[in-house]
Amino acid sequence: MSLKSDIEAWDGQSAAALCRIHETHRDDPQLAPELVELIGSLRYRMAATRLLKRHLEAEIPLPDPHAVARALFARLDKLEHWECRLNVLQCLPHLPLDDDDDGVAAVEQFLRTCLADGNKFVRAWAYNGFHWLAGRHPRFAGEAAAILEAGLRDEEASIKARIRKCLDADANEAGKTGDAHE
Repeated sequence: MSLKSDIEAWDGQSAAALCRIHETHRDDPQLAPELVELIGSLRYRMAATRLLKRHLEAEIPLPDPHAVARALFARLDKLEHWECRLNVLQCLPHLPLDDDDDGVAAVEQFLRTCLADGNKFVRAWAYNGFHWLAGRHPRFAGEAAAILEAGLRDEEASIKARIRKCLDADANEAGKTGDAHE
């Protein structure tokens, strides 16, 4: 069966069924590009974002990660459902972000939109996203630091925990770098 027909047969809820779909198609080098293409369609969006997240977290090499990232970033404005946003936010650490102005601008706008989302998981991962963006493009470092600081001050405990994970990762990385120079 094709990926599309497998997704069409999905009941819209079963995580186990999505796992089986991923297992069936995971070795296809065109899986990630096809999933990103399917994100453009409302009919396939929920399954496609969940499958893409699963695929990227499995660290299966992509034939052209930059092309996958650019295509995904071009579809960020289509992600209206909180779960689709969350899935894509959780994909970001696994993707490259080129210096392409359109891609960076799309990601930045998406993250700003997600910071204002009513869903606390989306907001938590939006903070993580700004941390990731600053790591890829240092021109965002000052603003990202201010955004994370505001989150530590203003957000609820579960969101603060996600922000602290970002800051702890920075501290751990700085510690490793410091040890190397001693």
